[in-house]
Amino acid sequence: MILRRTGIILLLLASLACSRKEKVSISGTIENTPRHMMSYLEEVRISSNRVIDSTRIKNNSKFRYKLSIQDPGFYQFRLSDGKSLTLILSPGEKLSIRADYNDFYHSKELTGSPNSERVNVLHDSLRNTIVELGKIRKAYAMISDSLPGAAELRDSLTQRFLALRTKHHRYSVKFVLEDLRLLSNIAALYQEYAPDAYVFNRNRDIQYFKLVSDTLMKYFPNVKHVKAVRDNYQSFISNYNAQRLMQNTDIISYDIPDIKLPSLSGEEIKLSSLKGKYVLLSFWSVNQKESVQNTMELKTAYSKLKNREFEIYQVSVDKSFDAFRKRVNFEDLPWICVCDTSFPNSLVRGQYNVNTLPMNYLLDKGQTEILAKNLPPDEIGRFLNYVLTTKP
Repeated sequence: MILRRTGIILLLLASLACSRKEKVSISGTIENTPRHMMSYLEEVRISSNRVIDSTRIKNNSKFRYKLSIQDPGFYQFRLSDGKSLTLILSPGEKLSIRADYNDFYHSKELTGSPNSERVNVLHDSLRNTIVELGKIRKAYAMISDSLPGAAELRDSLTQRFLALRTKHHRYSVKFVLEDLRLLSNIAALYQEYAPDAYVFNRNRDIQYFKLVSDTLMKYFPNVKHVKAVRDNYQSFISNYNAQRLMQNTDIISYDIPDIKLPSLSGEEIKLSSLKGKYVLLSFWSVNQKESVQNTMELKTAYSKLKNREFEIYQVSVDKSFDAFRKRVNFEDLPWICVCDTSFPNSLVRGQYNVNTLPMNYLLDKGQTEILAKNLPPDEIGRFLNYVLTTKP
């Protein structure tokens, strides 16, 4: 009876400990603020922000907030003129903010809250990208049709515009894959260049919502923003599948088609012979600069991954088998290399919707599911780390 009562008491104590709120403090200095400048601490909710507290920036430029929270959450520190910082606070943290009002975003320093520090580094990159995109838009609008070479100038600016967005997208993907357990990844998923112009806006970006959702639901199942990511992912998948059924134009079904093509020796090797390993199915051309550069980067990544249930099946889409053989031998490529000399009229091209190069798919061990599409070489390792720790 005594043991039973002791067990009940311990369970109650554990329950109370799990539900106990902890103090969070936010303090700092904003130098050179105008007189009567107010600051606000807001809770970032799914539908709208809620002001929790407000205080005037004192003559000594200092401010302080205290609150009690049970679970990590998203907040915003905002000045009355609109300048603001996103905060991701966890119980027990003591966040310090320092900045100069006249150069608020560049001068700011945050310490004491790792997620808050990290999300503001992300937002700095986004803010800089938006500024540069704005400059390009302005320059584009100023080009007169009567200007010699107007079409070429516009094309050049368009390419710069797209390159900037691609650069920030790749930065954001690396940001997410760096550590999938961090709540700051949610902020990365919902970045916008402008209202409704999202950084993660491609069909294949759905995979990052899944990665973040699956991981964070394990660590933070009670955090409402984590639940929102999960719900958004499920909605995206439903809409995506409906779109595929209606249009029947996207990648391929989850019944992965087999490939059987000749290797360097002339022996035909099947993609299905690699079942039991995670496979990067890569398409390239020995005559395309981007493909060769991508393959060299793959070589660096492969050296770290080849002993981790992983293999590469690389399809060269070149007319000349001899050119294929010479390039593969010259580069000393250590994975399975095959050549499809019938491209672009090959069955493989149609099955895998190969319209750009280089291109890749990461396949699961059973070759029944596409885990990711067009992973940059330096991201394959981080993605595979996630897969190996979450897949049975």
